[in-house]
Amino acid sequence: MAVPGRGSPSLHPAQWEIQGLFEPIEEIRVTGGLVGSSTWLRIAADVFGARIHVPETPEGSALGAAVMAWVALGLSADLKAARQLTRPGVLIEPDPHTHGLYRQQVEKADRILQAVKVARE
Repeated sequence: MAVPGRGSPSLHPAQWEIQGLFEPIEEIRVTGGLVGSSTWLRIAADVFGARIHVPETPEGSALGAAVMAWVALGLSADLKAARQLTRPGVLIEPDPHTHGLYRQQVEKADRILQAVKVARE
């Protein structure tokens, strides 16, 4: 799963939906501006509840797009091809307790948002 600049908080609900449709997301490979901040990488690992892997290869977006195209064209069976094309760099493990706290807050925010939507109807 790609994480656009600064770990957009709106992505983690999408991640939970994606996990329900496909294989569980255990690792997120991050490139771009986010890799310059160990604090943001730690937050991303804890928010998503997944390992954050910063590969040595800086061309992550182009590589990810190419692998997705291979899958779409039937040239690769799945997205695992990306793992074979990148060398390991930094790996950050999520803290399960902190992930649980983030998830509780997101669920609370979702309930509030739903209540506001109902009240506006």
